[in-house]
Amino acid sequence: MLLLFTCSVAAFGIDEYAGSPAAQKIYKAGKEALDSGDTAKAIVDYEKAIKLDPNYAAPYEDLLFLRTLQASKSVADLSMHTTKAQQDQMKEKSDAIKDSYQKQYEALAKKYPNNPIYLFALSRLYYEDDPMRQEELCKQALKVDKDFMPAYDCLSAVASLAGDYPLAADYYRHVVDAHPDDPDVASKYNYFLRDDPEKYKKAVYEMVARFPTSSEAASALYGYAFSQQDTLAQQGVLEEMITRFPPAKFSTSKDAAEELFFDYDQTDPAKAMALAHEMIKQFPKDKTWPDYAAYTDAMADAEQKLSSGQAAQAAALLSTVKLDSLGRLFDKTRFLVLQSRALAAEDKVGEAYSTMFTFVASQPTDKAQAALFEYGTKLGKTEAQVQDELWKARSSAAMPEHPFTLTNLETGQKVSLSDYRGRVVILDFFFPNCGPCRGSYPYLQKLHNQFSSQGVALLAVNGVEGQASFVVPMFKKLNLDFTPLEGGEKFCSDVYHVRGFPTTLLIGADGRIYFATEVKLKDGSVYMKPHPWLPQQARTVALEIEALLRAPDHKN
Repeated sequence: MLLLFTCSVAAFGIDEYAGSPAAQKIYKAGKEALDSGDTAKAIVDYEKAIKLDPNYAAPYEDLLFLRTLQASKSVADLSMHTTKAQQDQMKEKSDAIKDSYQKQYEALAKKYPNNPIYLFALSRLYYEDDPMRQEELCKQALKVDKDFMPAYDCLSAVASLAGDYPLAADYYRHVVDAHPDDPDVASKYNYFLRDDPEKYKKAVYEMVARFPTSSEAASALYGYAFSQQDTLAQQGVLEEMITRFPPAKFSTSKDAAEELFFDYDQTDPAKAMALAHEMIKQFPKDKTWPDYAAYTDAMADAEQKLSSGQAAQAAALLSTVKLDSLGRLFDKTRFLVLQSRALAAEDKVGEAYSTMFTFVASQPTDKAQAALFEYGTKLGKTEAQVQDELWKARSSAAMPEHPFTLTNLETGQKVSLSDYRGRVVILDFFFPNCGPCRGSYPYLQKLHNQFSSQGVALLAVNGVEGQASFVVPMFKKLNLDFTPLEGGEKFCSDVYHVRGFPTTLLIGADGRIYFATEVKLKDGSVYMKPHPWLPQQARTVALEIEALLRAPDHKN
């Protein structure tokens, strides 16, 4: 049963919404419970905090999300493997919870018209599917109390949806001035400076200097690392991060160490090995790092054996490596290149070629392609012949197109996929309020800049109807020249089986989908596996586009 909050305060000030000490203590306990995976306790604590201090804004921000999360967990495991029926059931439960909160908050806002907290609570119901309504409610809250800081936070978030980071920063500056010693506030403010690299860098490092033991400062540095579009630049910031903020003490640094490990594996294997063994010392009970260390040790041992002429022993050692234990970030390139070298050294060039061919056909990387062409030459194949074989394999694995006609959000005109027959199409699914989507935009824009002169089109499909009005302003502010299309949740999920955003697909000149991973579930439903966007993966997508441009039936 949802709680009904019925307290009102007559006079307000800047700190009236920061929570009483007792409410803050309970809210903190709720956050800790959430971090440990106990959603039910977090909800209880958040509701207790609101009951103690109904004007405490922070618990309202996440309460709806947590209640929805709790309901969803009762239906499925929340992985990408939930069935369509489970997805529908989760939406039904989510809508019911939202409706219940809406009725409560509307009644309270009407009963206490001089209290902005209930207008703010209402605004939280619309943060994803109707940001314009959210903005309207937060402006109403400021009319009630011009010092109501959560409303400035809200308006900055809405401004950032439209890509107007300077306006977002202006709004959020009110919060910074009211809470100059709050590292969480400083971290959020830094985000709105991201379109100005120098200001952003300066703000991040000033925050790190001011709050050297703060988890928020660690997170700010982590975010700054992934604003870098170059692998080595990212590595440099991540290295600094795990030095300043030891992974054993900061969970974000533990994530950074893992990201760094996989980067090192491709660029500096000795560093990957050293990092894995160091993390075992810091996390003696962790099961992940021993697997990473075992992999790096086996690779180094195999390299040594291969260099000393023990190819068979190297191949045997590599056959014992458990790749499945290395996680979603693992790139098989280095492993498969070494494995193929061992096979070739045993005069099994055909097997070496086959090993690399299977990988390159589905996921081309520079090193893997170079190895494939090398073994192809040894087998008497020209590069053109290898490319022809690759195309046949890719063509046989391609998936049929899903024709569509959608509205161009900029021009209002109808756009059909068939309009682009004969051209390569990058089909990206996103929505404005999607953080990972925003991280993908610079990579997508670089690809578009690189290939648009060769006729490659980039169609960006918005997946949340309520955010459609933010798409074009956001694209203009961020200087994105994609073609923005209105798709909506049903189109994305039912037609293209999109479960997570961003999901990026490549469509060849023949209209078919290439290089995509389609996951089939037990109930017969399918979904497209989302694509990670990091510098190395972006290079792989570039190679995939180049392969489609070389296709025999490509007209441009």
